[in-house]
Amino acid sequence: MLHKFFARYCPFLLIFLLACDLKDAKEVDSSLSFTKIFDNDLFAKTFTPLDVKQTPDGGYLVLGETAVDFSTFAGIFLLKIDRAGNAVFSQTLADGSLNPVSDLVPTANGFFLMCMDILGNETKLIRIDFDGIRVTEVQRYTGINNPLSATPEGNSSWVVQHYNQDENAVYVSSLANNNPSRSQQMAFPIVVDGYTESRIEDAIFKHLNRIGRKKPFMSGSLGSGMYFYNGYLEETFSVVFFRFGEEYAYGPDGGQEPAKLLGVSDDEVVSNIFQTGNRTFALARYANGANFFTTKTDDLFNDIILNNTVIQTEDLTNLPILELFPNARVVLKRVQIGGRRVLLYASDTIGKQIVLFAYDEATGNLLGKKYLGSGFPYEIGGFDQTDDGGLAVVGTTYITGRFPRVCMFKLSNQDLLNLISLSGN
Repeated sequence: MLHKFFARYCPFLLIFLLACDLKDAKEVDSSLSFTKIFDNDLFAKTFTPLDVKQTPDGGYLVLGETAVDFSTFAGIFLLKIDRAGNAVFSQTLADGSLNPVSDLVPTANGFFLMCMDILGNETKLIRIDFDGIRVTEVQRYTGINNPLSATPEGNSSWVVQHYNQDENAVYVSSLANNNPSRSQQMAFPIVVDGYTESRIEDAIFKHLNRIGRKKPFMSGSLGSGMYFYNGYLEETFSVVFFRFGEEYAYGPDGGQEPAKLLGVSDDEVVSNIFQTGNRTFALARYANGANFFTTKTDDLFNDIILNNTVIQTEDLTNLPILELFPNARVVLKRVQIGGRRVLLYASDTIGKQIVLFAYDEATGNLLGKKYLGSGFPYEIGGFDQTDDGGLAVVGTTYITGRFPRVCMFKLSNQDLLNLISLSGN
């Protein structure tokens, strides 16, 4: 009888103990490492962390997604954590804000976030106070519907990729913080013959409704008047390099098309790209389940300023990363460790741990890697470097393999120094 009792109630006892740890945790030195799992009383509720940023009080704000009752789109979840890793406040926004398409962007008064509004699927910019409690609408962009990705350009404007259903085209627009109208825009056809139009539109709306695997839509400015987006163009999912105001042409009649890193299908795409120099990049991609990193591109992208330039994925320096989950999501950023610029790739292993790969930005060589999480499955959400030179990593863990919960790993500066010295892993 005793073993039946434990088999039935141990999972809930474990959750209770984790919850107690969160409530009773003592203040710790924030420069030290810690690991936290944040419990809640909604056992069947799924929270998917996307990003984390440190707040001026030394704590953290976590951005995530969760299901909401008032929409089929993803709701926006916020979790405020203090410097010791204790949960302070959480909420799911009920103001009609849905589908976050940017990271949290620090400002003097909080964080900007680009997202979608429930009314007409319009794009809007909101500001979230550092405590995660107060949310203010900054700007609504009428006619900019179905946002797919957004990245700030400087302090006052954004590069936003969105889908125009009436025209069956992907648009990229430049949007200002304080102006409801787009200042620049460019349309890109998703198909040229019409045969696969419905398939691609279906894939876009499955992404918007978070059905199946999310697609790695991205957009941004490369400087010197050059922009890019990662998304659909002429039946492929490609990285497209363009300039606003250019006259591009498509189809069998030919014409000047934008430069692109050619994708093949939804299963062979660039999963992340990061600009390291004027025309140099680091990136990650997957192809039919296999995962590859390109940590240094050298001169391969010099011709992206020219129209009709096509870069094939086989021309990249492809490092196969065999331990990653098939078609893995990858978070890629630059961090500073010991005065060195390091490219940090974070992803999920086949064994469902979070793994960090550190590469020297100057050489592209691997410096070290570190695994996070054990006992339960873990999935990467996002990460950000902290003021003390450490790292905050958030993700999802599944308690007893079933209950999805937000987790956070705080790594110290010494942890990162160990990471790049190929020790302590």
